[in-house]
Amino acid sequence: MYFKTEEIRIDNLPYDMEEFKKTAVEKMVDPINTAVLFIFALNIYAENMDKGKEFLSFLIHDFENAISLSNIARNKNIAKSYLKGAEPSNRYTPSQPLTVVVKYDEERGRKKHLKTVYIGCGGVDSYRPLTLVRVKRRKLPFKHKHDLWFVYEYPSIILDVKETE
Repeated sequence: MYFKTEEIRIDNLPYDMEEFKKTAVEKMVDPINTAVLFIFALNIYAENMDKGKEFLSFLIHDFENAISLSNIARNKNIAKSYLKGAEPSNRYTPSQPLTVVVKYDEERGRKKHLKTVYIGCGGVDSYRPLTLVRVKRRKLPFKHKHDLWFVYEYPSIILDVKETE
């Protein structure tokens, strides 16, 4: 298995929900982009739960039955820890420009409709898995010419991180 690592900037993503949806739909043809959009939305949720829920509900497959995000609401550092440079020693202050580090296997797994990527987490000095699911375009709740990737499983992403020093 060969893993590739990418650093993707998120400082240019829109905070307006309608603009975010337009941007997201263009980017969600790639599971890596969906993972990065999810980290962006988690950080919005950490700052403003209502607005963050809007963003997350667009990205998470079956949002109504999704895992609780209460850990993120309780500890904003969890979301911040996925931004490059944010770690306990600097009180989870990310580097600029805001960037997410993603590691993934370029090969397709046995289940072609699922893809697991690993998000760099300064709060535990390692990567945490995030699984995405490909939804066929005919099953999307809106018209689109391509299949899109949605967040499917993220239990490790919402686990606690180290306390600040």
